[in-house]
Amino acid sequence: MIFNPFASIPISEKSHVRGWAMHWAECMNTKIATKNTDLSSCSNLYWEHGVNFGGGLNLFGGVTDEIVDKIEQLVNFNGNLFSLDLPMPNYAEQLEKRIGQETCSLRLTKSLIDAFKLRLANSKTILQSQLGFVKVAIGDSHTTAFASPRSMVLRTNGLTLHGALTKGEFVKQLNTLKKMPSKATLVAGSIDIRHHIGRQPNSGKAIEDLCERYCEVIEFIKNEFEIAVEIAAPVPVEYEARRLPQTGYYKDKPFCGSIESRRDWTNYFIDLMSCENKVVRPPEEWYSMDGEEYAKKYMELSSSVHIAPINYRRFNWGKT
Repeated sequence: MIFNPFASIPISEKSHVRGWAMHWAECMNTKIATKNTDLSSCSNLYWEHGVNFGGGLNLFGGVTDEIVDKIEQLVNFNGNLFSLDLPMPNYAEQLEKRIGQETCSLRLTKSLIDAFKLRLANSKTILQSQLGFVKVAIGDSHTTAFASPRSMVLRTNGLTLHGALTKGEFVKQLNTLKKMPSKATLVAGSIDIRHHIGRQPNSGKAIEDLCERYCEVIEFIKNEFEIAVEIAAPVPVEYEARRLPQTGYYKDKPFCGSIESRRDWTNYFIDLMSCENKVVRPPEEWYSMDGEEYAKKYMELSSSVHIAPINYRRFNWGKT
């Protein structure tokens, strides 16, 4: 099972958080645990720490008896425990600091923490780059949405196309792979259009320069690694009244430029990149339909800028 004992994986198929767990479930050919799943019946547990995990535990209600129940289940678990995406974090040490606090269950004891430390220490790590699939998708937080089925997904939240090209990010990520795939999908540009193109003296020239550099890197990757390359179109411009988390802001603003301008920049980017490359994009009507309708029908729940998992490329953009 794919599971997270401290933050139950959302059940909504329109949750971006669930989308990453769904991807791992596909990779490992398994299912996502529910709140009431009996973990002892599993032979392999894959700990998915959360698409936005930053290294620390966020236990808003404190260490409850329910959390202690899950810790005890893990301590007594006899199967194989794996940590996905990163080496197992120091959860036991973080929990140990809460012993004795008003919001900490009296059942969380030093002896239980010591047993939990030992169980976590015996876990193994699995990275997307180790999966050895014949396809890989590399890019920003939208990468999971544009990846074709059975692709490794190397995702960097907040990655701009400008930053990826400047730092050689696509090449670096390809060099981390255990086995070189036959096809790569590159996903970037949406953040540039939302925040940065409008801040340039000449937005049209800025897009042209960005696309020219992008094409040069794509040709390098094709020749250097001898693999096919396709790129993802930027996502449709979001509905301006949609509430966005502060993590999606830049210089205290959710976007830069009018919705009409950003749509023009998006279309210009797609036109330029389509001249020499295969561009993967959602249905064309997504780019011209009413923004509020697009947000309600195709985006993740309530906030942020991501496509809902049920509308990912691998699910034919939500079409039956």
